[in-house]
Amino acid sequence: MPTLKDIAAVCNVHISTVSRALNNYPDIPEETRKRILEAAKLMGYKAGRVTGHKTKTSRIGVLLQEGSGSAVFYEILHEIWKYLLPRGYDLVLLHPMRAEGGVSDAPGYLAKARVLGLDGVLILMHIDECGLYQTDRHAAVRDLLISEIPVVVVDSSVGICSCILPGYDEGMHTLVGHIRQKGHDRIALIHGHRTAGNGSEENLRDWNKLFSDAVEVYRGSVHENLVKCVKEGSVAESFSATMELLQKWNWIPPTCIIYTDEALLRGGMEAAAKCGLRIPEDISVAAIRFTTQREASRCRVTSWCFDPALIAEEAVKKILTWRKTAGFPGNRIGFVSGTLAAGSTVKTICVPEYE
Repeated sequence: MPTLKDIAAVCNVHISTVSRALNNYPDIPEETRKRILEAAKLMGYKAGRVTGHKTKTSRIGVLLQEGSGSAVFYEILHEIWKYLLPRGYDLVLLHPMRAEGGVSDAPGYLAKARVLGLDGVLILMHIDECGLYQTDRHAAVRDLLISEIPVVVVDSSVGICSCILPGYDEGMHTLVGHIRQKGHDRIALIHGHRTAGNGSEENLRDWNKLFSDAVEVYRGSVHENLVKCVKEGSVAESFSATMELLQKWNWIPPTCIIYTDEALLRGGMEAAAKCGLRIPEDISVAAIRFTTQREASRCRVTSWCFDPALIAEEAVKKILTWRKTAGFPGNRIGFVSGTLAAGSTVKTICVPEYE
């Protein structure tokens, strides 16, 4: 029996293109679609393998990240359950499979989803799209993404499926505006980048542009030496970058530092403590975080954060729309607005002139 991979090789296209053509996705050029359908017919491919997922079971699966960084995903999971329950849907957890040495992405998610007759799957985990195709470690997730089953990924941008992302551009503008209203002019940014599977740097968001655009709106100026790029999620690199900002002898240090994830924030606060600086009396800090407002308020850090209920609602709506129409789910990427947790880590130093 020929596979999607076999058809892709014959047509010289990506396997996801074959899957989408066989499922009548409108984003595939008509010429390419006809070529793939003809090849599938000549090779004896059974269309039922792709389009046979017809029975609606009112079951939605969730693939949930475990361990570090998963706390917020559990919040979203709870909100998904609250949204689905009164609408008559069951929630099925697809736990990461275990193998010797830790978590393994051994094949199985797609098979489980088909056996359980899931109407769709929500993926609550961070996905490196480059690594998705360059290693077999994530083969199970990859197979699920390119299958006939509707999939929506939260907080990761994956080109072959629908995604729900927090509006980080809105967050940067809101946070910078709040800091500027407190009278801060020398604002620093420590942001993260990821390293792609081929060793190159992969900036998932252009933090430099988001930051400079936001500062410009509030009549400020970006000081080149106040923007530091470190490895995403690295406490150690954030610590070093913050120490450099605070201890450089031949310049005026920033009055406030913005961090773009939880780990970078932790490294920055450790550096401030190492320098004997009090927050916010001596140095103000703020963050753009994938976290809940409740959590941000609990640690009193001035933050932009999303509402898990909104993320859950948008993700589930996209899955249910796909299920109802039995076709393309609409916009590929959905952005969800966030909220400002004012906290107490940014002090007022003067009244800005632009007010």
